[in-house]
Amino acid sequence: MRILFLSCIVFSFLIQPQPVSQKSTITIAAVGDVYVSQRIIDQHADELHKLNLQGDIVFANFEGVLSNHHSRQDALRLKLTMPLESINILEQIGINTLSLANNHVLDSGTVYYSNTLSVLNCRGFHTAGLADQGAAIDINGQTVRFIAFSFSGDNNINKINEAAEIIGSFKEDIIIVSAHMGGEHHRGYLVPHTMEFFGNEERGDAVAFSRACIDAGADLILGHGPHILRGIELYKNRLIVYSLGNFIFDYPGVERHGDTPTFSIHVDVNRTGDFQKARITSYTFRYGVPIVDASNRVYNLIKHLSQTNLQNKNILFAGEGMIYSKGRTQ
Repeated sequence: MRILFLSCIVFSFLIQPQPVSQKSTITIAAVGDVYVSQRIIDQHADELHKLNLQGDIVFANFEGVLSNHHSRQDALRLKLTMPLESINILEQIGINTLSLANNHVLDSGTVYYSNTLSVLNCRGFHTAGLADQGAAIDINGQTVRFIAFSFSGDNNINKINEAAEIIGSFKEDIIIVSAHMGGEHHRGYLVPHTMEFFGNEERGDAVAFSRACIDAGADLILGHGPHILRGIELYKNRLIVYSLGNFIFDYPGVERHGDTPTFSIHVDVNRTGDFQKARITSYTFRYGVPIVDASNRVYNLIKHLSQTNLQNKNILFAGEGMIYSKGRTQ
C-alpha cells in the first residue's frame, strides 16, 4: 500500500479550492454503488468520460477498497478491490463525497479499509465510514454533516435509537445520511415496512430507520444496498431515497446480463434543509456502466414505485424528470 500513500502525497498538491456558490439552496447529486474494476476502466473509458455529475455535494457508495493487487478472481470471491486509477474516474465524473459504510469495505481486512479512507481523504473526497462521525462540509458558510450507516459496524441501521442519538448530537445546519440497507432478491424493488434479510444478515427496516433519522434532525436520506432502485418518499418535507441502485459496478456475469435501469438524482434543499425540488436522470445499466436513457424510463418507474409500493401522496412528479412537493412548484 506504500504506492497508494505516495500517490496521495503527490495528488494532495493538486487539490484546488472550489469556487464559492452564492445560491440560497444547496444541490446534492447522488448515485448508487460504485465498484470501478480494471476491466471497467480498460473497456468502457469512452462511456465513463461522457458522465458528468454536478452539485455542491456529489455522492456515491464506494463498494470496496483500493489495492494495487486486485484481480478478476477477487471479484469472483466477492472480494471487491479497486485500482488507484478508479479515483481518477470518480473525480472526472464529478463525485466528491463517498460512503465507505457497506458490507465489502472489510473484504481485504482493516488495514486496506483504513488506508483507503486515508487516501480518499488526501485526494479531497469527503468520506464517512463504518464507525466514524463522517465529514463536516462547508458550502459557502453553510455547514453540512455527512454521515453513513450500515448493517454492520458501530453506525448500525439496526440500532435505530443509537442512530437517532448520533444524528441528534450534530450541530450542523444540514445533515445528510447515507444508509446501506435493504435485501437483495428478485422483489428488491419493493420496500417493506419491516426488517429485511439477506441470508442470515439483518438488513434493517428501511422505513423505520429513515423516518427516525429525520425525526432526529436528518434532512436527506440516501439509501443503497439492494443493487437495484427503489421508490422515494417525502417525510416531514425531507426526501428519502430508498435505494440508488448500481451506477458503475463490475460483477461476475455482468457481460451476459441484460440492461437494467438505474439513475442519478439531484436534490435541492434550502438553508434549513427543507426539500425544494429534485431531478432524476434515467440511465440504462449496461455491461457495468450507465448509459443515459432519454426515454425517462427510470423516472416513470420510480414514480410508479413511490405511488404504489410506498403510497406517498405528497410528491408531485411533474414530468421531464422533475419532482416537487405537492403544493409547491417552480
